[in-house]
Amino acid sequence: MKLNTKFVILISSFVIVTMGVSFSIFASFSKIRQTQQFEQQTLQMELLIQKIYAFPPTILAIRANTDTIISEWQELSKKANEQMTIISAEKYKMLLSKEEAEDLDKLLKVWNVIIPQLEKVEVSLKEFIELEFSETEILSLDASGAIKTTNSLDDSDSRKTLMSYMINRIIQATTVLMQTNDTFSKVLGHLTTSLTERNQKMFNTFIIQNILILLITSIAVFIIALKVTRKITNRVKVLQNASIKLAEKDFTVDISNITKDKDEISFLAATLSNTIKDLSSFFEVVKDSSLQNVTLGDNISLVAHTTASATHEIRSNIESLRKQFDNIEKAVENSVDSLTRMSTAVMGLAKDNNIQSIAIQESDKASSKMAISVEKIRNMAEENCSSAEEMQEAVAYGDQKIGASNSMIREVATQIKIVTEIVDVINTVAEQTNILAMNAAIESAHAGESGKGFAVVAEEIRTLAESTGENSKRISDSLFTITSRMNEVTDFSESAAQAFADINEKSSVIHTSLNTILENISEAAGEAEKVASFSQRITSASEEMNVAYDNLNAQRQAVSAEMEKLENVVALSRNGIDEIKNGAEDIVDRMLSVNEMSTESRTKMTSLSNDLNQFKTNINNFVNISAPIYNYEISNKELEKDFFHNKEQNIEETTTIEETPENPENLETLPDIDTTNSEHELQNNNSLETESLHETESLHEAESLQNDFQDKAESFIAESFTEEPSTNENTAEDEKHGLLSVSSIYLQNEKEVNADAPLDDFDSIFN
Repeated sequence: MKLNTKFVILISSFVIVTMGVSFSIFASFSKIRQTQQFEQQTLQMELLIQKIYAFPPTILAIRANTDTIISEWQELSKKANEQMTIISAEKYKMLLSKEEAEDLDKLLKVWNVIIPQLEKVEVSLKEFIELEFSETEILSLDASGAIKTTNSLDDSDSRKTLMSYMINRIIQATTVLMQTNDTFSKVLGHLTTSLTERNQKMFNTFIIQNILILLITSIAVFIIALKVTRKITNRVKVLQNASIKLAEKDFTVDISNITKDKDEISFLAATLSNTIKDLSSFFEVVKDSSLQNVTLGDNISLVAHTTASATHEIRSNIESLRKQFDNIEKAVENSVDSLTRMSTAVMGLAKDNNIQSIAIQESDKASSKMAISVEKIRNMAEENCSSAEEMQEAVAYGDQKIGASNSMIREVATQIKIVTEIVDVINTVAEQTNILAMNAAIESAHAGESGKGFAVVAEEIRTLAESTGENSKRISDSLFTITSRMNEVTDFSESAAQAFADINEKSSVIHTSLNTILENISEAAGEAEKVASFSQRITSASEEMNVAYDNLNAQRQAVSAEMEKLENVVALSRNGIDEIKNGAEDIVDRMLSVNEMSTESRTKMTSLSNDLNQFKTNINNFVNISAPIYNYEISNKELEKDFFHNKEQNIEETTTIEETPENPENLETLPDIDTTNSEHELQNNNSLETESLHETESLHEAESLQNDFQDKAESFIAESFTEEPSTNENTAEDEKHGLLSVSSIYLQNEKEVNADAPLDDFDSIFN
């Protein structure tokens, strides 16, 4: 059966049971509700009967409104009849017990006896109302009742006798009505008590019954749900445990025992079981492929390292020659720079000498003009001295006037302060006058008509006081503004006084300075005559220096021409070296790329192999088998640093290669593969010994090929430098092609040697 069908049946059963329980609860509650309504109707009937019995005594002893007595009595009688009709309805009789039904019949019989008495009371009340009452009697009836009103009449009044008669008739009718009160109240009270007890009992039974029904229904639904879901839960737990094992990379889990049913969980389990089997087989294949790729990467790294070592020797020789040419080129450049600087200095000196000669001539002319100017300056200085004295006198006079102004401003500020105090007094008087005017207005209001004239005067006084207060406030604001302006004027006058004091001080300094200038001008006139004499001597010396500068410049130009020729020769030689270096660097770049890709591939394959070994599969005898690994840890950064930054050092090799095949256990492999497959290595010592012998022989052959390649490269470089760079424009390009040809010969020999190597080590590299 499908899970959907099971859950539909379970939910449908729960809905049907819930609907049945709800219907039962609703029926029981409806019955209880009707019984409670009947109980409320009986209580309401009891209340109406009490009002009917209390109505006649009320109008006789308490109050009697002649306008509403009949209508109130008729309304009470009507409500009582309607209430009895409701109580005696068939829908309520069906709810009553036998005893309660008998009480209801008794109640109806008593009510049939009461109805005629109600009519008699109504007739008596109508006869009483038909009497004619005076206004006073009507008020007395409404306030004290009929009996007290009748007693208040004179004994000689015939109306008193008539009213007493009517009251006796009302009392007689009421007495007959009251005789039925005990029986009616007793039967109605017994019925009400019985209904109350039965309602409480029915409600308690209803609560207990519903609790039991809900409890039984819940237990039944729980048992059915538990039975339906237990099997599903057990199989889900099996799938959960299987998922946990899969998360722990354990693919040996077996869930075929829960695939026998024909529901969705069984289909899911069957699909998951097939997926686990397929993934287990897939991991086995990937493990084998990853180990083969690791072995291939190790062999590629070995070849790349050998090629890089050979190219390194070529680079060392090229760098040595390049450094020598660099030294020569630097020496030539330094010489040219020195000559250039010397020429620049000579030309500068000659130019400065000419400028100095012209300046001396101009200085001679200026000396004559300066003497005239000095005389003029002296006259102007004397005039400025007299002007400075006059300015000092004017400043002193201004300072006195400013002091007088400050005194007057202080006096005005004092007077303004006095006026401000007077205005404050006026404000106080105005406020007090305003208060007195308000009090006078209040007193005049208390005096009534006689105080109206005084109120008008008080209002005028209050208005005058408010006007005075406003005017005094304006005066205060104006005085405050004037005071602020006076303070600003005082500050400005003080600043002006300080400025005049500073001007007086500076004018004294100027007067002193002008006197000093007059003295210095006299001394300058004497020195100007001496300058004119020295200028003539300097002019003759500068003409002799110009001739010497011309000779030195001619010699510098001849040396510069020879140095330029030498620089051209060095540049041609360096171009040839650069072409050779570019060819070697191209080889290095290719080897770096090969080594980088090989290292990256081997790292990824090793990581993949380690990750795959964490997965448990059904084939437990799987072991990593790879060729012995030469751990040449060659980083591209080290090779680039060595090849392109002019460092004369060999590439560091961190490889441990065993030369003696007698102890194959000492061959080092990668740590992760060695840890994972230690047991397999102990079982295959014989195969490792054979493989290590082949690899040792291959290594010796590679070293011999490397030495041959280095010898050929050195001889090729030596031959390339014996030719003149200028004889053939394509020399550098031919050298590059020659170097690449040597590299290709080396690689071809390498392939021929590796053809005899063991297939499990090197054959996969060249396929």
